[in-house]
Amino acid sequence: MKKHGGMIYDKNSKILDFSANIHPEGVPAEVKKAMMDALEASSYYPDPECRDLRYSIAEKEHVKMEHVICGNGAAELIFHLAFTVGAKTLLLPVPSFLEYEDAFLAAAKGNLMIEKYQIDPVSFLIKEDLLDKMDASVDVLVLCQPNNPTGQLVEMNVMQRILDRAKEQNIILLVDECFLDFVIDGKRYSVIPRYQEYPNVFILKSFTKMYGIPGIRLGYGICSDTRLLKQLRTSLQSWNVSHVAQAAGIAACGMKEYEEWTADRIAQNREWLIKRLRLLGFQVWEGSANYVFFRVKGCTDLCEICMRQEICIRSCSNYRGLEDDYYRIAVKTEEENRRLIRTLTEWKEGKER
Repeated sequence: MKKHGGMIYDKNSKILDFSANIHPEGVPAEVKKAMMDALEASSYYPDPECRDLRYSIAEKEHVKMEHVICGNGAAELIFHLAFTVGAKTLLLPVPSFLEYEDAFLAAAKGNLMIEKYQIDPVSFLIKEDLLDKMDASVDVLVLCQPNNPTGQLVEMNVMQRILDRAKEQNIILLVDECFLDFVIDGKRYSVIPRYQEYPNVFILKSFTKMYGIPGIRLGYGICSDTRLLKQLRTSLQSWNVSHVAQAAGIAACGMKEYEEWTADRIAQNREWLIKRLRLLGFQVWEGSANYVFFRVKGCTDLCEICMRQEICIRSCSNYRGLEDDYYRIAVKTEEENRRLIRTLTEWKEGKER
């Protein structure tokens, strides 16, 4: 089984889950009500074209409705994009989200050249030396903005050069912005305002994390290449987005100030967590998302230590380029964050006695 966050089904219901980066407040009341109301219409098939949802997304993102495609979670769109473009060479910064490599390997039936760009192991920032690997031999480049698991952003001056090089070399650029809504002033780092200038760019977004609905499965993509979108829609299963999921997305699009409010709240709690982890002697990176990436040098069993206290954290040992002592935790509520820090403090003090 693939190792992702949120894998708590084989554990008891009391587990406090820091392994999945979901909104700490759960599902907003407006979205929950929309989903409950939608159950009344579940005896009918959902709109296979997601028209009302796509219209709402287009209004929210200030893009053309015909440039929006919806999926059963962002992961479905990653896989279908991989199968549609049929890449032979993938340029992939590492460490990064595991699903990218899995998707393009599956599409190529294992016959895929993966060109790895090792992100700077000190800063974990993607730098301009990535451009050196962007030549005509590359079919697809994937960038996660901000990166998962590090939480680091690609600065916009670097992103601009990447966009221009990708267009010049005819490279399809998949930009995953699923966590960007958690970043203060995140729109400043988004490619969406310029997406029509770059038809080779496919921007991936999701309702899952911000609106606390991973079990509903709802993601979307934005791209100005209508030919590519037509191919993608042809490959998708009919009715791939349920009526309940469409209703949830429409309601979420109407919550105009929720994302900004969340980003401010997350930033405060993230900074508190970073400070406390550093006081414990951990090496912590200043990320911008709703999770914290850190290292406890030499400690490879921190997940087991936390699990004894019914807390689940994310080991980053299966990310390419990372050793077994790197970890990631979600930013949760103030009370939950304090419980985690108490557990880590008690372990550290007991170890030092």
